[in-house]
Amino acid sequence: MPSDRSTEDGARAPVLLTDTTYREHAPEREILGAAGASLLVAEPSLHDEAELLAHPRLAEAQGLMVELAPITAAVLDAAPNCRIVARYGVGLDNVDLDAAAERAVWVTNVPHYATDTVADHALALLLAAARDLAGATARIRAGGWRDVELLTTPLLLRDRRLGVIGFGAIGQAVAARGRSFGLRVAAHDPGVPEEAFARLGVERLALDALLASSDFVSLHTALTDDTRSLLDDAAIAAMKPGAIVVNTARGGLVDEQALLAALDRGQLARAALDVFEQEPLDADHPLRTHPRVIATPHLAFWSDGSELTLRRSVAEAVAAVLQDREPPGAVVAGRARAAR
Repeated sequence: MPSDRSTEDGARAPVLLTDTTYREHAPEREILGAAGASLLVAEPSLHDEAELLAHPRLAEAQGLMVELAPITAAVLDAAPNCRIVARYGVGLDNVDLDAAAERAVWVTNVPHYATDTVADHALALLLAAARDLAGATARIRAGGWRDVELLTTPLLLRDRRLGVIGFGAIGQAVAARGRSFGLRVAAHDPGVPEEAFARLGVERLALDALLASSDFVSLHTALTDDTRSLLDDAAIAAMKPGAIVVNTARGGLVDEQALLAALDRGQLARAALDVFEQEPLDADHPLRTHPRVIATPHLAFWSDGSELTLRRSVAEAVAAVLQDREPPGAVVAGRARAAR
């Protein structure tokens, strides 16, 4: 098996994997190899623009495979042979889509590979927060038991309201799961037709009404200029007292300082978070140790079923472009023929 420090035959089209959390890349190598390409894995992973620009193989790369590395206009200019940026995941907030379009570079994502996995994780976080499983586990580990004066009374889900912000595939999957637990579900998403709400028996609400009436608020919308810090001081202050926030979408949707302040003053009962404004969290970040926070390390997308689908889909998109075919999951259209 080739080393991840691949320096394979220079005649093969080089594809640079900028950043990765996987220990090996056999599925990607298999698919790219069949398309006449070699995989170059950056070691260590490239986390910012300066690191990307300094990489010695960036200029020759005909494709970039990306998890969270920022693909900016400057990076694309430094990669004149790049024909495609293929992202491991759904969100594209780390890719400058306008810059890619101006340079006729394909951009792809994998929109539906982890719908069930993320929805499962969101409900798991909601349940853990509602029943304060972290607090109960801490009591057991400390040698205690059911000390009712020290534990938070668990919440009954039935007839409480779950407010879903973002009603695409994942939001709808979360809504369906919520209803199966007896939650009354409302959702906010101006871009989704009424039929989707009616089909799932979900009430459609304006954002302010949803925030004011929901016991649980689960975020499932994309991070854009319009949605950045969607839950800021004003939005959190407008929420129902004692509400619980669940975020498995993007950390930038929540103003973390506003969230911490609301938790400290008891405006919010708890937050259950899989994503953060900056990742990984600093070792001393208060969200790591706050008693009202349940945190997981950005793994809602990850399961035995979703991982292989994701990795193969990214490699297949790159292989398609290198073979002059339109890639699956195209968000920005690039040139159909050979590299510049």
